Amino acid sequence: MRVPASGGAVQPLPFPDGSQPTVALRGNRMVYMQRVQDSDIFRVPGSSGSGSVKDLISSTRRESAPQYSADGTRIAFISDRTGSDEIWISDSNGSDWRQITSFAGPAVGSPRGSPDGKWIAFDSTAGGRAGIYIVGASGGAVRCITSPGVACVRPSWSQDGR
Repeated sequence: MRVPASGGAVQPLPFPDGSQPTVALRGNRMVYMQRVQDSDIFRVPGSSGSGSVKDLISSTRRESAPQYSADGTRIAFISDRTGSDEIWISDSNGSDWRQITSFAGPAVGSPRGSPDGKWIAFDSTAGGRAGIYIVGASGGAVRCITSPGVACVRPSWSQDGR
């Protein structure tokens, strides 16, 4: 955060995942450290399948928490390729990935597709406390479905999706 020495409004700095900032005494400059973790999502053939382990979803950042859709045609996952964790979805072969949340800072986790494939449930701290949210499997409006003030994580769908 940036706090004016003379007082005034506190403003966020333009880098959400930086740390250890230091300001030059002259020249109006600052340096900071940014830790970047790179993890990818791999596919392993089943016991009756053939082939080898395949790097399925990757970038220069972190991909995690993969979850197949009920029909096996899509994969929901978390990636910080935008600078903060967001929920993404791809085709089952790792192609055509697209971002379906845009929180730009609050934590997200545990994406889980509904049995009918229409929704993705996930947890997030977007409301201040951890809550369960849903979004359309192709994106759209995000909605919190848990009560305010109650911390909830790791959603799960019933077999009938209700």
